Amino acid sequence: MKTFLLAFLLFPLFYYSQQDTNGWYYVGTGVDGTKNYIKNLERKNSDTFSAWIKMALPSKKNKKGITVSRGYYLQYWTAYCYDNEYSVSDTTLYNSKGTPTDSFDRSDEGIKKVIPDSVAEGITSVMCEAGKMLQN
Repeated sequence: MKTFLLAFLLFPLFYYSQQDTNGWYYVGTGVDGTKNYIKNLERKNSDTFSAWIKMALPSKKNKKGITVSRGYYLQYWTAYCYDNEYSVSDTTLYNSKGTPTDSFDRSDEGIKKVIPDSVAEGITSVMCEAGKMLQN
């Protein structure tokens, strides 16, 4: 977990150099193997930032022992840096071929406090630190 959080905390130093060909920036891997990426970070006001977060699920072996991709989630996050809170308004699940398989609105979940040592803490830390580098 410490390695995961360290990767998130160091992310702002490498924010503009870690972009892949599709515009996603790698931010770290969770303890379950999920790889997290960020795209289209934008400033909403002085301490609030929004971005798309991609959570690529780790590959898994099927019953025949063949390793298969499990797909990924795309979520729209808003980080409220001053209050140490965040919200997730939209989530779409994609299969390994990139086809959407499920989509739901999560805005009714509201704004949540960031739990220490969680994936949400890592993601919001990156959003807040990298967001400071954005021009007004």
